[in-house]
Amino acid sequence: PDTLLLAAISRNNSSLLQKEQKLDAETINNRNEQLIDRSIQHNEHEELGMWGFKDSRFQVRPDKHRQPVVVMSGNRYSISKKRIKSLIPFIESEIDIPIDLMKQPPLDGIVGFQIDDCAIEQEKLEIVGTIVSKFSISSSTRMRHGAGYSQQEACQFRLGGRVRVPDVVVWPENEIEIRSLIECSQIFSWNLIPHGGGTNVTQATKCPSLEADPRPIISVDMTCMNAVLWVNEEDGIAHIQAGITGRDLVSEMKRRGYTIGHEPDSLEFSTLGGWIATKASGMKRSRYGNIEDIVLDIRVIGSVGDLWNGEKNSTATVISPPERESRGIPL
Repeated sequence: PDTLLLAAISRNNSSLLQKEQKLDAETINNRNEQLIDRSIQHNEHEELGMWGFKDSRFQVRPDKHRQPVVVMSGNRYSISKKRIKSLIPFIESEIDIPIDLMKQPPLDGIVGFQIDDCAIEQEKLEIVGTIVSKFSISSSTRMRHGAGYSQQEACQFRLGGRVRVPDVVVWPENEIEIRSLIECSQIFSWNLIPHGGGTNVTQATKCPSLEADPRPIISVDMTCMNAVLWVNEEDGIAHIQAGITGRDLVSEMKRRGYTIGHEPDSLEFSTLGGWIATKASGMKRSRYGNIEDIVLDIRVIGSVGDLWNGEKNSTATVISPPERESRGIPL
């Protein structure tokens, strides 16, 4: 088309202002390439389809007696490079099945995983680009944001098949961008799915089928909102953005001489917002409690306004803390 609809978001009232800009086909194509070039990868050191970092994995090697020995690759952990001779025998004794390494097919990386192209039109991608400066339509990024680490999702990654994933992944950097995304999603009928570290095992980030929800899906990755805004040492309270990962939060608070009192198994990759959304628990719960015992106050931006849990706000709806549940089952 000769005319391309662009969007600008007012910082005063977050209203959508529309303006027309005449562009020829060549300019549109060049702009498309620029938009794709602006994309970023989520946690480039993380392994796709497997848990953990790319440089850290358990590898099985034969010793001089041709017996299997497990060694962790990389240099991140104290256990790295150490030989673990008893692990394979222990696994065999527990499952009562012999492991013949020569007969085990390697499952390394993604095999035959199929996804559809981005379903959001070029004009709408231009609008996304006016709202956030960081977004991606690359296949690997969309795949990672369309699955967690449940057994079913891991098998889909590693054994192949067709699964629906987000059409676009965006990284908002402030509340204005989030409010603008929500407003545009109501105008253009987009389905926004928040994303933290993607470590859930409850299919919380799994995209609905086209039959269940035909709307284009945008994964809202919160990891660019990762700041410790302030720390009140007298009261022992910190104001922290939802996208900070556990490893960064632990490091920052340790630098200040404090602990967060929360240590789930997914600490390195999961985020504060993800802990709150999934009612996370950790290994220090007997001393500090679960995440709902640690969090004093939260504010959620939704399609109908702000929801406030904690101190009352005149412009926000006050919500009570939900009962502790796991996939809808009270604990």
